Amino acid sequence: MATCAHRENLSMIVVMGATGSDKSYFINCLAGREVVQEGHSLDPCWYTTADTGREIIRLTEKARAGPQECQLVPVHVGRSKVLLLNTPDFGDAQRTDSEILTEIAQILSAQYQLGVELKGIIYIHSITDVRYSRSSVTTFEIFKNICGERALHNALLVTSRWNEVSESIGAERERALRDRFWAYMLRRGSHLSRFHGDHNSAVSLVSQLLMKETVVLELQGELVREGKQLGETAAGMYINGNIEEKSVQQQITRKRSSLTSRLFPFNPR
Repeated sequence: MATCAHRENLSMIVVMGATGSDKSYFINCLAGREVVQEGHSLDPCWYTTADTGREIIRLTEKARAGPQECQLVPVHVGRSKVLLLNTPDFGDAQRTDSEILTEIAQILSAQYQLGVELKGIIYIHSITDVRYSRSSVTTFEIFKNICGERALHNALLVTSRWNEVSESIGAERERALRDRFWAYMLRRGSHLSRFHGDHNSAVSLVSQLLMKETVVLELQGELVREGKQLGETAAGMYINGNIEEKSVQQQITRKRSSLTSRLFPFNPR
């Protein structure tokens, strides 16, 4: 099947980001039309006409339709054919993080087995976020574990929604991201860029990755080369650890509530 990918001269780029980061808007700007619905759960349609895209779908056995499914979006960037993998938001109310990671892993495994060139992974973060929320931390840590050390040169960290903040406030938040939250990846070869909300800006960002060598993500190497189960991968173990931590916190909260109700049985007005 790898010959199909080579015949189409097709490469893939993964797009990730926390809720409200404008992933869908970025993809629409790149495509030059609305191919992804913005501000809602991902439509279960796949939007792909490429032979390789259809083969990836077949290999992942996508028989059901449901909320927040991954999307494969074909776009042209200059003379290059690119298949964008638009990923769902982690922390979704209708699906667990494990289910979302499973779907991403299936697609990345199929892409690897078909010989489709993976050029990199884009992580989008809204510069309007006043604080680096827990959900943003979780999404970013999953992203980092999917990449792995050796793929960090092909990771592009992008800030969006610059038109909604002043330059000075945006620059201050960007500096905090660069010096604190994203410092680890930037020191190891990842790049920080701005998305200015238009087609040319989106093309410029994707072009940075198209010039790079093909990359194999840590998650792909663990699953395909090493034969690990998803729960044994770095990303899988992070999510499982997160689930255990949430369970412990919920137990602590319930016990605290129970103790409070015993110590203070009445609620004086």
